[in-house]
This record gives sequence, C-alpha cells and structure tokens, in this order.
Amino acid sequence: MIANAHNREELDLAELLGKPEIGALRYPMQTLLSEVVPQLDIELGPLLGLVVAATARSRGTGTPYFMINAFSEWSDRDESRVGSALAAIRDGTAPTDLLIPTLAAGLRMAQKRHVGHLSAMLVGPSDVEANAAAFALGNMQPSDPANGAAAIGALRDALDTAGEDRAGANLGALLTLSATIGDSATALMSVRGQVGKSTCGVRLAAANALFLNKVAATDPDLVEALCAVLRETRAGEAETIDAIDHALYGMIDGARAQEAFALLKDLLRAGVAALTDIESTAHKLRSESPLGLEPIAAEWLADGSFELTEAVADLITTGLDDPLTLSLDFSGFALTEEQSASIARRVVASLILHPVAAVAILLSLAKTGPAAAMRTIEQVILDPLLISYWDGPRKYLEERSPGEPTAIKEMIKRLLDHLRDYIAGVKAAGFIEEMRPSERYRYIAAVQRQEEQRAITEGARKGSLASLFPVSVLLYGDSAVSEVFSGDGTSARSEFRMGTVQYSQEIPRLDRIDPVGLWLQRTMFSMGKPRA
Repeated sequence: MIANAHNREELDLAELLGKPEIGALRYPMQTLLSEVVPQLDIELGPLLGLVVAATARSRGTGTPYFMINAFSEWSDRDESRVGSALAAIRDGTAPTDLLIPTLAAGLRMAQKRHVGHLSAMLVGPSDVEANAAAFALGNMQPSDPANGAAAIGALRDALDTAGEDRAGANLGALLTLSATIGDSATALMSVRGQVGKSTCGVRLAAANALFLNKVAATDPDLVEALCAVLRETRAGEAETIDAIDHALYGMIDGARAQEAFALLKDLLRAGVAALTDIESTAHKLRSESPLGLEPIAAEWLADGSFELTEAVADLITTGLDDPLTLSLDFSGFALTEEQSASIARRVVASLILHPVAAVAILLSLAKTGPAAAMRTIEQVILDPLLISYWDGPRKYLEERSPGEPTAIKEMIKRLLDHLRDYIAGVKAAGFIEEMRPSERYRYIAAVQRQEEQRAITEGARKGSLASLFPVSVLLYGDSAVSEVFSGDGTSARSEFRMGTVQYSQEIPRLDRIDPVGLWLQRTMFSMGKPRA
C-alpha cells in the first residue's frame, strides 16, 4: 500500500522522513522501509535521497543495514540499476557503503558476466573496489561450477600479487568461496603461500576462517597451514588476537584440539599475547578443558619460558578468589636439575603475591622432578616465600605433610624448623631503630597523605549530592554524628551506626624490609637465575 502510494506520487517517503516529528527510526519503521523500498518504482537519484534521509534518522554512522539490504533488493529488479549505482558510487553521488550490495546484486542477475567484471576490479587501481569485489565474490552462490572456478582463480591470482591493503580481503574471500564449492586444494595452496610473508590483514582472515569457517576449521591440513600463518601474529594486533581467542575457544574441546593448544602455547611463549588478552579461551581452560588444568600447567611450566610461567599464574589466579593449588606431575618431561631449578625460580617470581599457590607447585616439582633439584627448591620456598609470609604457606605445608612421601615430609619439616628459628630470631632482635624510615621522611609522608585525603574529600563533595547535606563528624568508632536542623532553627544530634566490610591479604614482609632486594631477587628469578 505504501509503495503503491509512493509510486502514484501520493506520498513522498523522503519528505516524510525529513520531518522533525519522525525522530529516530525505530525497529518497526526500519522493517517497514526494508520491505517497501525494493517495491518502489523510482530512479536512482530519488532513491539515494531516501537513503540519505533514512541515514540521517538512524543511530550510528554510515548507511544503516536495513537500507543497504533494501537497496540491494531494489537493484535486483533491473540489471541496468547496477551499472548506474556503480557509476554514482564512483563519482561520489552515492555512499561507498552501497558498493558491496551493488556488486552482489550484479552477481545474482548475470553471474558469468559480473564475475568477469569483479575479477578485473580485483587488480584495478582502487583498493576500496578491489576489497568490495573480493567480498562479493567470496560470498556468492555459484549458479554454475565454471563461475565458481573462475572466481576462485581470480582471487588466487589477485592474492599472489596483492599488496598489504588487499591481501587479507582476497584470502578471506578465497577461503569462504572454496568452502562453498569444495575446493580445499586451492585454499590450502593459497594459505601455505602466505606463510613467511603474511600481512596483518592475512592473519586476521586466517583467524576468522578458523573461527567462522566450519569447513576450514575441520580440515586438518588447512588448520595446520592457518595456524602456521597465525604464528606470525605480532603483539598489538588486537583484532587478530581477539579472533584467535574466539577460534581457540571453539577448537580446544573439538577434533582439532591438539593444533589449538599448540598455537596457544606458541603465541604465549612468543609474548604476542598474555592469557589475559585471550579471556574466553582462558575461562574455558579453567572450567571446561578436556585435558584438565593440571596437565596444561605442567606442560607450560616444563617449557621453561617466563611468558608461559606468567600464563600459568594468570590461569590459576582470578580476581579476589583464592588462587588454585595445583598438584602437578613433571615426571614425563625428563627435566634436568638445572631446568627444575630454573622452573622453581620462575614460579616464585610469577606467584610472589600468591605464596600458597607457588608452594603447591614447588612441592609437586620436588616430588615428581629430579631429586637433585630438591635442595634448590627447598631454598626458594624458604627464601623468599616463607620468610616473607609467616602464616599462609606455613599452614599449607602443615596440612600437606601427612600425606606426602618421606623425602617431602623431611623437606617440609626442615622448612618449618627454619621458619620457626627465623621468626624467633626476628622477635628476639625486637625493634630496630635503624630500619625505620628517618623522622624527616616520616613527616613528609604524613603531610603528603594528609593533603591527599583533603583533596579526595573536597573532590568527592564537589558536584555531588553530598554538598546538599551538613558536614558529619566521623568518630573513632563505628558511628557518624551530624546535626539535624528543624524548621525553627533548632538542631538535634543524630548518630548513625555504620556497617563494616573487611578483606585481608597477607603481604610480603620482605617488601617492607628490603623492597629493592626483593625486586632484584624477583627480577633474577624471572630469568631463571639465582639471586646475585
């Protein structure tokens, strides 16, 4: 009805959309326009006016999706509209957002002819047109096998000569179309050809193929080639890393889990991303990994790199929850004494703020690693962990001792004895004046804290509801007292009891006594080396 009224010139949709009272276009109006516009019997110029009017009434930037779809369907009604729309886009009359739907409409109406036109665009002077042509070819449904073969050939040839701005679009389109027509051989050859010379766009296309392309993600040879390309990902390629995260999330519990874990391990080891950058996969490893968390942690630690040790630390520590205490088996890695000692030091460096989790891993290393490394492991548990944390690790060792083998029980006994002697020595020394900050430093620090508190208080009151209420006096207790004024000017004392929330975490004592020494020790341990 609306389309007929517009075609009879009884209604002007562009003029209607230009009225202020229309406001932003909501979903019902968007749906209506997407159904009406393809039925309009109008030329390109008036239609573009309608597109501009609808864009002005839509949220976001660029042509809204519902108008892009409507424009594409309008183009399907007459092949000549494709040529006129393309000319309008090239001379700037029409927005470039309409380029892909225009090219797609041409493929739907005269596929063989337009495959030739788009193949020429792939190597033409315009990057925008080349990438749009690649997208349209990649997503077409071939009406004839010859058309699909011609498109695949054009994309393959364009990929071989493409620059950095085009290679990603060409590879992504080739992978999509090859999955549609079942040409895995061309896809595999093209991906392998990118290994060693991939661009950022190519790596993003490879990650998206693993994430979105179900055919590519299940072909073992193609998965291996795509992973080889993704190993060239560089730190800072956030979009690619995010796509890799989504791909790994879907792969680690499927048929290609081995390739997924190998890729994840290589990216973490290379420092391309931290586990905190791959959040979805990390969450699945903690909760749903088919291999279990402990074998993964043992393999990463046995690798010996600090980056993978940090990844294990990220894996077992989440927010304010207590970190996981793992019981690991290192017996299958044939570690040497020096390798075990290096692993122990790196574990301490990465988990210095989570001593119980560190002690749990170190006990596993002492129990299942080479016996010759036990002495070094015992030393790093004592210094810096036990002498920094007097409570948590001690209680954990006391709980673990009864169920451990004789050698580990004896090691735990020695550690607890050393800790008792150390604590006794510290208490016997009493208060050491020389270890306190100087009086001048304490005065400066107190003045600075006072100024910071004053600035915080004033800032909190400015522009807030607190400025509407009288100043309250906070007592040294659990109540606040304020004066409440009545209408006649008299006041009454009001006392309000406050609730309390407590959270405590043991902090390393060495950080207070010798912060520089602890920092230096942690730095050396992060490299797997003993303290200088």
